[in-house]
Amino acid sequence: MKTLVRALTIIFIGCMTALPGFAQQPEQQQMQETVQRINQLIERTHAMNRQINQQIQQLQSHYQLMHRFNEQMQMTLGNMKNAAEQFNLMFQDEEMMRDQEMRKDMEQLREHLQGMATQADEALQVMERVRIRLQEQEGSEIETEVENE
Repeated sequence: MKTLVRALTIIFIGCMTALPGFAQQPEQQQMQETVQRINQLIERTHAMNRQINQQIQQLQSHYQLMHRFNEQMQMTLGNMKNAAEQFNLMFQDEEMMRDQEMRKDMEQLREHLQGMATQADEALQVMERVRIRLQEQEGSEIETEVENE
């Protein structure tokens, strides 16, 4: 009987010492699952960064095109200003304006310059609307990306 009690005690002690090992296995498994989940989250953030970088490059390209167009428009307006100033000098020349035909032609030029200024103003208004649309698209694309996550 003593041998049986001794054997059962040894088995019981062995089981008790083994139990903490068993308790660690589910914890270890949970930690491994947590690490896998974190890896998946990291992969999602990498994918999101790639998408955001691609969108930024597209937007930069659109803004670069707008910037170049705006620079050209600025140069055109600068040339128009120079032409208007030269026209103004000619228009103030009393000797040139004595001739009725010359005066009539100068009036036509003045009207054309005013029309060009009006068209340039309208073009700038359209450019402003395009810029605003780009900003709105940028905002809605970011919102869509966030909603998709």
